[in-house]
Amino acid sequence: MANPLSLISKHRTRLDRQSEADLARLIAAYGNMSQRLKDKVDLLLLELERNPNANIAQMARYKELVQALNSEFVKYNTYLEIELERITAEARSQARLDYAVLIAAALVARGLSVKPAQIVQSGVVPTVMSIGSEAVKRLHELAPLQAQRIIDKLLEGINLGYGYEKLGGMIVNDLGLGLADALRWARTTQMESYRETSRNTMLENGGILDGWTWFAQLDDATCEGCSELHGSFHPARESLNDLTPHIWNCRCVELPHVIGDENPVTGERIE
Repeated sequence: MANPLSLISKHRTRLDRQSEADLARLIAAYGNMSQRLKDKVDLLLLELERNPNANIAQMARYKELVQALNSEFVKYNTYLEIELERITAEARSQARLDYAVLIAAALVARGLSVKPAQIVQSGVVPTVMSIGSEAVKRLHELAPLQAQRIIDKLLEGINLGYGYEKLGGMIVNDLGLGLADALRWARTTQMESYRETSRNTMLENGGILDGWTWFAQLDDATCEGCSELHGSFHPARESLNDLTPHIWNCRCVELPHVIGDENPVTGERIE
């Protein structure tokens, strides 16, 4: 059976592929929404170009755009919540399988005849997208903020006398911020659900595991904090999610540690 480091890399590759598919769906849905909104923006800007002295707050096209922005972001975030629930479920399922394989591999390396099916898997644990969680509350609060951000920038540009093309470019850029928000939510939700299910699997197997090793995906996108903690040992009671609560897109995972084994990253003995 493969060693833990090669296994965790294999598992991460599969997780990344699933993430790419998830993000592609979110991007496609957001693109459709953006096009519907852009059509209304174009109609408003054309009317403003014809009537530069008009009171924008009284214009029917402006009112239609404001209504459409609020409506579209509410609908998209409802869709996003459904997607995040599915992403969470997939991440939990994969984590249960992956960590059963990882723990079994560590025991086989000890000379024990153990199969992944014999490892106690994680039970159901609360995740970032659980009903009533802070994450879900924040997601529902996001739509009016996203809509208002675009409205404010539009009004600011008009007051500054920006022309049709510059205003249109501003709106397109501001719409892109909403997509960036959605992609960060998806990636972070996937990883936090994967990690919490992994840790719960370790707790379920506390008789053979005493903790986990911090395993970062070391590349140009890795933050300094995660790079420094790569290879550090932590007791199972500590959650990586709690140690990285504000890091969007964090890709670190917990590598299970069998009692008495060396640290798989540093090779040091863990007392």
